[in-house]
Amino acid sequence: MIELGINTPVVPMWLPEGYALTELKVASMRSSTKVYANFADGENSITVQYKLAVAATTTQYEVKNRKVEVYESFGAYHTMTENEKELSAVWEKSGVECLLAGYLEKEVLYAIIDSIYRREP
Repeated sequence: MIELGINTPVVPMWLPEGYALTELKVASMRSSTKVYANFADGENSITVQYKLAVAATTTQYEVKNRKVEVYESFGAYHTMTENEKELSAVWEKSGVECLLAGYLEKEVLYAIIDSIYRREP
C-alpha cells in the first residue's frame, strides 16, 4: 500500500497463526486501483480488498436479510455482516474503501481489525 501512496493504516498487522499470503493482485483502472490479497491456512481463507479511487465514489454493498453491526476500533467504524457463516467488514479510511472477509469467529475478526491500528491484537 505504501508503494501506492497510502500511508493511512488499512493493512492488518496480525492474522491467526498458520495463515500465509496465497494471492496478491493489483489492478489499475481509469478511476481507481484495486488491491486484492488472499491468505490461507490450508483449510480456510481470509480475503482483504482495497479500492483506491481517484475521486470520491459511492460503492454500495448489497445486504439482504442480514443483520448489520458496526464495530468501532481506534475511531474507525467498520460495518460487519454475516452471510452463511462468512463474516465480512467494510469501511472507508482516508479515501480507501476496505473489505475484510473470511470464515472466522467474530472475536478473531475484531482482533484482525484492531491490528490495523496497532501492532498486536
